[in-house]
Amino acid sequence: MQKTVNGQSTQRYLAFRNIRKKYGSFTAVDDVSLDIARGEFVALLGPSGCGKTTLLRAIAGLVTPTSGDIELCGKSLLTVPVERRDIGMVFQSYALFPHMTVAENVAFGLQMRRAPKANIPGQVEDALALVRMNGLKDRYPGQMSGGQQQRIALARALVTKPRVLLLDEPLAALDAKLREAMQFELRQLQQNLGITTIFVTHDQQEALAMADRVAVMNAGRVEQFDTPRVMYDGPATPFVAEFIGQMNQWPARLLDRRDAGGRVRCECGDLEVATIDAKVPVGGGVTLMVRPEKMKIGAKALPDGSKNVLHGRLKGLMFSGEKTFCYVETCLGLITTVVQNQTTGVDVGLASGNDVVLTWRAEDTIAFSSS
Repeated sequence: MQKTVNGQSTQRYLAFRNIRKKYGSFTAVDDVSLDIARGEFVALLGPSGCGKTTLLRAIAGLVTPTSGDIELCGKSLLTVPVERRDIGMVFQSYALFPHMTVAENVAFGLQMRRAPKANIPGQVEDALALVRMNGLKDRYPGQMSGGQQQRIALARALVTKPRVLLLDEPLAALDAKLREAMQFELRQLQQNLGITTIFVTHDQQEALAMADRVAVMNAGRVEQFDTPRVMYDGPATPFVAEFIGQMNQWPARLLDRRDAGGRVRCECGDLEVATIDAKVPVGGGVTLMVRPEKMKIGAKALPDGSKNVLHGRLKGLMFSGEKTFCYVETCLGLITTVVQNQTTGVDVGLASGNDVVLTWRAEDTIAFSSS
């Protein structure tokens, strides 16, 4: 039986096989292997210089790997010329021709592929209709907003009906509100077309919101490749845990094991952890991590069955619309937690200088070996 992700089969469609790219002594991409399914939306996520754009450009044929292979439908792409790879790409800068109209920009790829001239106007109309831009085909890019230019670039990439769509941070130049709207619009379009899409971004929230699966990259390597939910709740490495969302963390030592988890000791006492790497010996060091929203805060511990309790003093509050960040000074240092304003409010014993209690479940503690 085939494994599925969000209803999509994960059977191999596009595959990276031990891809490595070196520039002199610098390794930009280091032994990357990934299997991507037909119709899947995959985000390559990581900090600047991690190799994500190099990997994307290798698919397009703009970068030649030093070693390894890239396969599409089981056939190597490395010997296929750029113009014959049947891949569409949207660049961060959009790369529109300023002297061409919208229609001429969209038609460019068809002309380069020597499409029948009689068919081009209809194909351009269809592509512009997909991105809701067909009423502006006679305008020039300089007359367009950032969001409109993004749609034109997308239509140009889609008009040739590519097997794979590559997106190199296409939303980075948009303001926050428009970027959020375009995330939803782009995802809806991708799902409707069923086109396999690889999306490069350094924005964690963007990747989590849009992708079926996310590949987190660091120093040229893939640290984890999984669904957003699995990656957020069960990061495979400390780098992924810290890079995806916020984390409170502190050192501890394993006191004893209980099933898959155990009891650990830190500066503030003993805590319960539901899952600890089996390789960590009793007495071994671990780094504990807890996400701010997993911690509950109050003037006293809530009777909710949480096994972990930490006392502290509220140092400050930061209002952020639907939620408020609470900063608590404890014997472990400064801990951050979050309350949802619409349900909890911040007026029940939560004032700077007040003593507070933090509680959280053993299941919400992530533990990594510190050795």
